[in-house]
Amino acid sequence: MVGGALATLGRRTLPVYVIHMPVLALLHRLLAGPVAELTGTSRALLVTCYPVLLTAVVLALSLAVHRALLAAGATWLFDLPTRRRRPTSTAIEGDPMSRTDPPTPAGPTRADVEDAARWLSGRVVRTPVLRSPAIDRLAGARVLMKAENLQAGGSYKMRGALLAVGRLAAAGHAGVVAQSTGNHAVAVSLAARRHGLTATVVLPVDAAATKVARARAAGARVVLAGTTVEERLAVARQVSDATGHPLIDAYDHPDVIAGQGTASLELIAEAERAGTPLDALVVPVGGGGGVAGACLAASGSEIDVYGVEPVGCDSLARSLAAGRRVPVAPGPTIADGLRPSCVGELPFAVLRDGVRGVVRVDDEEIAERSGCCCWS
Repeated sequence: MVGGALATLGRRTLPVYVIHMPVLALLHRLLAGPVAELTGTSRALLVTCYPVLLTAVVLALSLAVHRALLAAGATWLFDLPTRRRRPTSTAIEGDPMSRTDPPTPAGPTRADVEDAARWLSGRVVRTPVLRSPAIDRLAGARVLMKAENLQAGGSYKMRGALLAVGRLAAAGHAGVVAQSTGNHAVAVSLAARRHGLTATVVLPVDAAATKVARARAAGARVVLAGTTVEERLAVARQVSDATGHPLIDAYDHPDVIAGQGTASLELIAEAERAGTPLDALVVPVGGGGGVAGACLAASGSEIDVYGVEPVGCDSLARSLAAGRRVPVAPGPTIADGLRPSCVGELPFAVLRDGVRGVVRVDDEEIAERSGCCCWS
């Protein structure tokens, strides 16, 4: 309890530690002369009040400079040293979580998420953070929700897609290929149109009609193939080989992970600015790109990250229990965007030590609490 309180105090006062010396030096330079010229009663009064007044002014100026630096994207000045996540000996529902296998190759870092945030600034919607008293009562806790449904394309997937497509466009590519159950395909289609690239997206034959229509409306060529990610990937690779256009994976791509992580980075910053720092991030899990990005955004802090998976589509929970990636045959779920058969390799490299745990939910729980299915 004491350690947690001290950690919270440290996070809130870190800007003062970082900034106060140059502020104090500037004030001294401005005030030293006038103060030295005071005599008599004025000097005695100053001796009594000066330390308190100077401290208040230094604190106020330090926090004002901190806000200005955050607005300018200089968050790296205030990163705490990265702590090693405490190993989790059990997953949810009693599943043992092995950490004996060698880790997979390292993927993106928190610095990549911060770089992505700077690049995406002004290019994506900075979605609002919302709060509902009814949801607070239901959860028994203060819940902040990042309204990424208001993002261009209707989901946070626009962040990673726009970053990945933008970099490929800058490298001279004329087109891109993507596969997903819907949201990533829509996002890549919109990003390609914005950058003047062609896009081919591969969706399952049972994809939601609205997502197919939105991809086509964005100018993409839509190919329907099978019902599994393996079938879609095979077709997407064929298209990529035939056209020479690079394939942007829905979650197993460093730019996608870094881009998705900017949603969590924004939420963390908004909560800090409001004076209500987060204890945990709760993120829905499909292939793991979004929750991996959340882990990167939260690294170096005391914020725990939890994933939420539909029952029967729980590759991440099973993979954490086994210490290696475990594919599943996705079961039916109303969460149609969370049906990949296996968590991605790059996301799992982050998640095996970064995520605190995973919660499985069934369709009845999803329908009842659908308002909570976002960053919180």
